[in-house]
Order: sequence, then structure tokens, then C-alpha cells
Amino acid sequence: MAETTITSLMMQHHSVIVGLLNNLKTAVKKDAENIRAEFAQFERQAKEHFSIEETVIFEFSKTLDAKRTEIILSLMREHQIMLSLMDVVLRGLPENDYSGVYELEDVLIRHATTEETILYPGLDENLPTEKKEVMIKRIQETSGELLIIKS
Repeated sequence: MAETTITSLMMQHHSVIVGLLNNLKTAVKKDAENIRAEFAQFERQAKEHFSIEETVIFEFSKTLDAKRTEIILSLMREHQIMLSLMDVVLRGLPENDYSGVYELEDVLIRHATTEETILYPGLDENLPTEKKEVMIKRIQETSGELLIIKS
């Protein structure tokens, strides 16, 4: 069995969230009556993921070095941008204006790529084993549905 890493856990989260976003995009194109339900599920899971990142990963990571702190601050700003875009999507639903979905997708993919290629692997490589184990345990304890949906 493969070793559980911060990267592997958080990539599972990203996979779930991107899958939910894809369901929303499908609803936009083919299934208008389910758009609100698809959006609600995506929004709930994305907010849960942001919370885990900000309370577990970002808090642990801030103590490492100035470069990582700069990356984390940028990622936190992107969380705020994505939350604002979710509001744009929600406000557009009654008018069948789904343009915010695609802008949200662009920011989300760019954000996840930064995390998956820079932040998470750096933590896996640089955190002392005991801190990494604590972080992994906290991610698992707080992941709720994010890891269940994927199963």
C-alpha cells in the first residue's frame, strides 16, 4: 500500500471538487433543473476544503519559511476570489447566467496546480516526520465527506 502523504490526500480533495465542478458544468449544458443542487454540493465541498487548508495546512506551513508564507498568502487570496466567484455564480442562476462557472473553473485549476506542484510536495519533503504525521492525521479527521465521496 502506498504511503499516505499530504499531497496524495489533498489531491483526493481536489479530484472530488473538480468532479463536482464538472457535474455543475454538465448541468449548465444539459440539466438546468439540477443546477442549484449541483452548485450547492460543489460550494459546500469547496468551502470545507478551503477550511481544512486554512486551519490545518496553512497554519502548520506558515512557520516554515518566508517563501512558503508568501505562497500561502497568495493561495488564501485565491480562496477569497473563488468565494466571490461562487457568489457571482449563485447570483447568476436565476437569470441563467452561468459565465461565472467558467471563470471559477480557471481560478480553481490554477490554484490546485500551485498547491499540487509546489506547496504540498514541499511540505511532504521538508516537514519533520512527526509534524507531517500530525498534519496528515488532522487532514483525515477533518475531511468528512471529501474523502468519502471519492470512495
